[in-house]
Amino acid sequence: MCEMHGVPNMKVPGGLQPRAAIGYLMGAAAVVLDEADVAPVRRDLGKSVPAVADLMQNLAPGVPTDVNMAKKTATRLKGKIPVVYAPSPIKSVARRWMTQINENSKMLAFTGEYPEMNHNQIVGWVEGEKCQELQPVFLRANVPNRKIAERTEVTLQLIREARIEPLTVELSGRSILETALMGIALGDMVSFYLAVLRGVDPSPVESIAGLKGKFH
Repeated sequence: MCEMHGVPNMKVPGGLQPRAAIGYLMGAAAVVLDEADVAPVRRDLGKSVPAVADLMQNLAPGVPTDVNMAKKTATRLKGKIPVVYAPSPIKSVARRWMTQINENSKMLAFTGEYPEMNHNQIVGWVEGEKCQELQPVFLRANVPNRKIAERTEVTLQLIREARIEPLTVELSGRSILETALMGIALGDMVSFYLAVLRGVDPSPVESIAGLKGKFH
């Protein structure tokens, strides 16, 4: 229809799971925002590519577990129900971790953000009944708000005092965007290695297909 009416458009290659097309979709969105003079996202994405590419090399299957952050994290999360938290500026990264673990690893996972979780979920972690399967995961990053970092330290201390050992994952990046991209790349590989550890194929999502089939 765009071609018929002479409207500019961008084609994304077909045949991919939506979650596997994030690069194409993000790139297309960046070009649209750039061309509309909303923000120089295309330039900023380009600047982040080398750092993400280096990270992916360090997370590759041939890299041993003791120096592979994704493999080490997946090993810690096997048999657990991850509850993934990230600071509010990159809360979408925690959500991406959750959905990738749900779909690729075929595991339950939940998400939240801090400091919002200080107003509600902290009560469940500290005062609620202990569940050995639940594993809090804190994605940590350099964010402009110093108070967020201070609250995070106190939150981690309270959780440890409640005899729960949180898993902390340090994210690097020279900007919020780069940190988010590297966090997404790490989480995607964690979900892949979890699928390997569980002996499941990360590609199909039969329950989702079955649910959609009920409405056709």
